[in-house]
Amino acid sequence: MRETFFPDAEQSVSLVQTVIRDGEVIRKTTVAAGSEEQGSGVPGWAYFHRTPDARLFVYYGWYRTMYWWDKAGGDPWHGEFSDEPNIIEHRLVELYPDGTMSDPRPIPFEKPLQSFYLPAANTGTAPSGVMDVMGVFDHSTHKVHYGRVRLGP
Repeated sequence: MRETFFPDAEQSVSLVQTVIRDGEVIRKTTVAAGSEEQGSGVPGWAYFHRTPDARLFVYYGWYRTMYWWDKAGGDPWHGEFSDEPNIIEHRLVELYPDGTMSDPRPIPFEKPLQSFYLPAANTGTAPSGVMDVMGVFDHSTHKVHYGRVRLGP
């Protein structure tokens, strides 16, 4: 539809943390942003992670395109998969209480997971200094993979 009706429209993707207090937005922090037109990639799947000492991290994927499948590689909803994964890498940023954040740090998995899940406090998991990452590298195989990220000081 995009190529037919909006061929010249630039689309972008942003991950934004919004702090709301008493029903009012008091701060928005852009964690990551990109567009296909810029050619550097776009942020995708993302999760918050809290540590026992109340540090807050955002763990997210950085993708070639705005879709979790490779644009040239078919449509996984209809059983078509690309030979080349869309995921470029996983990244981690720490959000500070004053609204600033650390520089993004790549997570050097040998094969980054195309789609992934992190157990988090909002799903009943206790805060931890370790992030357990589960997901799928190759959607055509339906195999779940596991990675562990230890957070330092």
